[in-house]
Amino acid sequence: MSEQAKYDVIGKDYNDTRRPDKRIVKLLVECLDLPAESNVIDIGAGTGNYTKTIAELGHFVTAVEPSAEMISKACKHKNIEWKKSAAENIPLSDAIFDAAYCTLSMHHFANLEKSLTEIFRVLKPEGKFVAFTTDPRRSTQEFWMPRYFGPIYDRIRKVFPTTQQLVDKIKVVSQDNSIEIIPFPIPYDMEDRFFCSAWRYPEKYFNPAFRRGISHFQVADQAGVQEMLNNLRQDIDSGAWDKNYGDTRSRNLLECGYYFVSATKRL
Repeated sequence: MSEQAKYDVIGKDYNDTRRPDKRIVKLLVECLDLPAESNVIDIGAGTGNYTKTIAELGHFVTAVEPSAEMISKACKHKNIEWKKSAAENIPLSDAIFDAAYCTLSMHHFANLEKSLTEIFRVLKPEGKFVAFTTDPRRSTQEFWMPRYFGPIYDRIRKVFPTTQQLVDKIKVVSQDNSIEIIPFPIPYDMEDRFFCSAWRYPEKYFNPAFRRGISHFQVADQAGVQEMLNNLRQDIDSGAWDKNYGDTRSRNLLECGYYFVSATKRL
């Protein structure tokens, strides 16, 4: 199955598990700091769960998404216009948006440098770019998921640049030397069920419906995924997981490597 086909599979049930989380929305809105009725572009919009939250604030959002399946399940709103396109080749004119953002989509970009160049091309001077993303190297040492999902983390470390590498790439295209990084420790009760969202509840990873909305599971070798899950199940049943990581169940926040990055187009 091709990468695009896998994302089309994810799109079929995406809205069941990938609902916008109010804390992500709050920080996204604060970072964007938009004047009323701004023109905004959402890159890698998925089915538009976060797109709609911005549109409902009175802004006009162009949602760019390469998956036809995602777009077919997309949120409808009078302030949203959908464009089927990859981030590397945005079919829009220069300098037309007040702001741009993406939420957990940069790892889907085939070419990060080209995508960032395109994003800043369509931004107006002094336009803001905000991304919610992750760097697995930032996670706390007691985090259990790299231990049980090691092969997936091997891929994640290859796909996601370090925070500094991403900042350096953004500096080149934005000419902004004061890029802001805002850590986002993950609350235990996330509405948006992305990869690390169930860190407090390892049993949730056995649910196929939960995993279907997470690209890291869909692009992985499925026999390998089952082996990882079997190892996790064995340690939960034997009590080994709770012996090593049981304190996790009483925590409200955990540093899993997620963060916001915010930059301004200075060209």
